[in-house]
Amino acid sequence: MVYQVFSHGCGQITGSVGYAYEALAGHSAEASDEALAVAAAMCLYRISPIFDGDDSDLDLAALERVDKWGSTHFLETVRNVFDGLRDGRGDDIDEEEPEAVAELQRMAAAAVRGLFAEESSIAELADLVSTVSLDIGQEFDGRISEVDEESGPRFFPARNFPDLTPLEAAEIVDQIEVLVNLSAGQPANSRRVLEIAKNGRKRNGEILETIRRRKAS
Repeated sequence: MVYQVFSHGCGQITGSVGYAYEALAGHSAEASDEALAVAAAMCLYRISPIFDGDDSDLDLAALERVDKWGSTHFLETVRNVFDGLRDGRGDDIDEEEPEAVAELQRMAAAAVRGLFAEESSIAELADLVSTVSLDIGQEFDGRISEVDEESGPRFFPARNFPDLTPLEAAEIVDQIEVLVNLSAGQPANSRRVLEIAKNGRKRNGEILETIRRRKAS
């Protein structure tokens, strides 16, 4: 399915933009390494609430320095922000967390570990983080859906379900709009990229709270 949304208020960006896996792949293939590094950082920014207590130790302000995004050292900055999370994540999950949240933490940890895979190209890194973020969107939808307790949550692996789930769709819109705005290279577009990241982070934080409340009740 292709989602058509009229894009506006994004600096130089106007017109109709298609939102689908194919569209995301196309924008990613055309993006520079610098843009892909920023896009990966913004994905990690949006899912950062998943790290819960560790989130307070993340220097997310370092990712908000739009004047540094084009620097060849930006990927190093991103790694420094998430360095404290790369070892042991997924193996030492807080036992007091609902299993639903623990699973999300394991998924997010995979993206962080990928960030430090030195043998991977920036394109491969960006693809991994993008995919994990989309999978997390699907997991969110499965966890907040009204389902039979015996059958468990509905989870559809990325690219294996014919339609995008709602929160997966929200994430794919964010990812495409980030790449489209970065390609324009204007200050207004950089501010829009950061706005997208902050809105997505807020959305994910609210979903996590919903999941925790349901499991606690």
